Amino acid sequence: MKKRHRSPTGRLARRALSGVASRKESAGLALLLALASPASGPAQSAPPAPPAAGEVVQLEKLDVVESDLANLLPTTPVGTLFGPAMLPAEVPSSFSTVSANTIDRYGIRSTRDLISIVPGTFTPSNYGIDGGVKIRGEDGEIYFRGFRKLQNTALFPTPLGATQQIDVVRGPASAVFGPSRNSGYLNFVPKSAASEYLTGAAKPFGKVTVTAGSFDYYKASLEYGTPLGKDGAAGSAFLYVEGLDAKSFYHNDYDQSVLVQGSFDLNLSKKWTGQTGFMYYDWEGKNNIGWNRVTQDLINKGTYVTGQPVNINGYDGVNGPTLTPSDFSIASGNPGQNGQPFQYGSNFRVFYPFGAIPPDDPNSPGDSLWRLTSTGTTQLDRASTLVDSIDFVWVDNLTAYADAVYRSDGGHVFKNQVFFDTYESKNYASYGFSGYFDSYVLEDRASLEFKSDLGPVAANTVAGVSVRYYDGTGLNAFGQGMQHADRRDLSIGATPNDRLISAFGGVRSWSFDDESNYWNYGAFVQSDLDLPGGFGALAGLRYDLFDVETVSNGDFSVGAADDTQGALSGSIGLNYKAPLGLIPYVSYSHSAYLLNDSNGGTFDQALVASGDYLQDAEMFEVGIKGVFLDKTLFATLAAYQQNRSRADALGNPVELESQGIETELRYAPTRSFSLTAAATWQKTVQKDINTFVRVPLEEVEDLLGTDIDPADYYGGVVESTAEFLGFPEEFEAPGQPDKVLSLYGTYITPINLGVTLGGTYVPEVNAGYFGHVKLPSYVLVNASVFYTYQNWEITLRVRNVTNEKYFTPQVFWDDLLVLPSEPTTFDLSVAYTF
Repeated sequence: MKKRHRSPTGRLARRALSGVASRKESAGLALLLALASPASGPAQSAPPAPPAAGEVVQLEKLDVVESDLANLLPTTPVGTLFGPAMLPAEVPSSFSTVSANTIDRYGIRSTRDLISIVPGTFTPSNYGIDGGVKIRGEDGEIYFRGFRKLQNTALFPTPLGATQQIDVVRGPASAVFGPSRNSGYLNFVPKSAASEYLTGAAKPFGKVTVTAGSFDYYKASLEYGTPLGKDGAAGSAFLYVEGLDAKSFYHNDYDQSVLVQGSFDLNLSKKWTGQTGFMYYDWEGKNNIGWNRVTQDLINKGTYVTGQPVNINGYDGVNGPTLTPSDFSIASGNPGQNGQPFQYGSNFRVFYPFGAIPPDDPNSPGDSLWRLTSTGTTQLDRASTLVDSIDFVWVDNLTAYADAVYRSDGGHVFKNQVFFDTYESKNYASYGFSGYFDSYVLEDRASLEFKSDLGPVAANTVAGVSVRYYDGTGLNAFGQGMQHADRRDLSIGATPNDRLISAFGGVRSWSFDDESNYWNYGAFVQSDLDLPGGFGALAGLRYDLFDVETVSNGDFSVGAADDTQGALSGSIGLNYKAPLGLIPYVSYSHSAYLLNDSNGGTFDQALVASGDYLQDAEMFEVGIKGVFLDKTLFATLAAYQQNRSRADALGNPVELESQGIETELRYAPTRSFSLTAAATWQKTVQKDINTFVRVPLEEVEDLLGTDIDPADYYGGVVESTAEFLGFPEEFEAPGQPDKVLSLYGTYITPINLGVTLGGTYVPEVNAGYFGHVKLPSYVLVNASVFYTYQNWEITLRVRNVTNEKYFTPQVFWDDLLVLPSEPTTFDLSVAYTF
């Protein structure tokens, strides 16, 4: 296979936005957008932007409930989430829509906050960066207006505050959207989507919002939309700009970002319309994996085991600000491979059972180089985590789209949609992690929507083809016997003896160094069928052909591979319009998806060589929906079982099985009062036993049948697999509570003074795979108070009203790392609409 050459497309786009691209380069980007064609609007019709004072904006086919001031009730037809337009209650699948209004008043800042209103979305902390979302106990995906974005597990936070609305689909994407994980996805509808509602308006609309909050949290935004042509007949344009500068409750942590969205909606002729836009997001922050040396005493009482590791800085003859691979190699007396400490067996790392557990091996826990000095205990501040002052993460992300839509006199709708997404990220955490990711994806989708009558059956169908090209680089450094999260004493902070040199200068090698590209050619059909007797069906079928190439040059994997495979995906859902407004349904899906779970979206060569990069998944769901009380009450209840695989820390497929029950209720009986409730009962089982984990102190003690002094353990690392540690063939995945319950209410007085108050209950949960440490149950209460007067709105938000002390699990191959909660925080927003 030829060595892949990096495409300049992503860098060109970033340069064009920053104003430094040449005219020729900028024209190239414009041509890319001109070819485009993503969905001709948000995946579900977005709530309209407020018009300028005194103006009336004409909306098409929008069923508004008079009492629903908070935009809670899903009464608007679903645009493209499931193919043809359908009423939410008639869709035989689980999904929730959250409006910008709800995001604002419920204080939803990140994907972890979605549990306040969306069932099945408990998301553990992932390096402290809320990029992805867990759905039904498994990793979900992020879509942008119906197109799958690049993989973002923990590269940068998904900016939910910059959305017009979000859709959370629990289950696989429709056949129209392409191969997807069957756990579900979050569909991001940008603020700039409001441009489509300004077409036909008489005057522009604008809004300025300024926010200040606890821990020097400052945020400002401007949104401005204007009709084009006389009375908006030619179309409209919209711009949204947001800036954030915030420190953090956690020492040494911060958030800084600039976000820009823009869009144009154009009436090209009586039958042709076009829409194009972009979102540019520049974010800087840090990884935060929370507390190390976690014990039950630390969780229950705040009692932390102190102690400094034996100093090895300077063993290579240089006393520097960080440790180097040669410091470890010389100290251990083991030169290892290519000058790196030997991966599985040194004075700082032992792999069981290939190595040995003390007292059989002197180069294991208890050896002098594992021992801590000046040991003891202390009370640990919740703000003291593994974040170091020299850590950094920065990301540039550009997403762009363009649509061309033709509507015939006969009601047919043809769309050609283009989607582009790219990011570049550099990441360093001094406890031992480095990462670099540079990827882009370009997709074109052509579809035709048409209606047909087949005797007693009426069908609304979307059919078409798509092609998607991906190109990416993913570099990770976490091995070589050096990444020791427990080595740092958090009561003291980072020192040159626990800071590990980054991999960017060439002194340290990359654990994984993957360069991948693929073509995905697809054909699909999705149909909503109106059947006799009150029955309905939603059926989809898709075929995909993948052509994948990858090159691996890391410590864990070296080589090149390429493969071509085809896969068939299908789904069927049946519903019945029963009396009293009840609509029971049942659905089944068999879907294909790519096993590229790592940031950057690359593939390890071993996965491609074996063909395991392409996996299939199954899901079965049965439920009931209903709209009651003159459309003021919407309720759902669903039970599901699904199977799929994910990649473990070394890229191996691991099979998961999830099952659970979810219910959701939204009630807006009057203009003054609304209520939401969400409940989840779930269980996710890991069925394969090749999981690679770090073994906590208590488990080592169980293996030995004897107590170990923590001072003889926290200076090194013990690792193994679930198989060797005697895990059962099926075991419950850690970090996922068996239930989550949320209840929120909003009341607005006659003088436009309102309050939102609610809470989420999370029960006790295991902190890691082994269950030695339990994280206690908690209730997280949030509130907001808002007042509207003419064009002004003031909102005060209070997060964690009761100052609850709770812990969020960090679930990855480092077992027993938890993120302590923030205390009560406040922020105040002032918005002016013009």
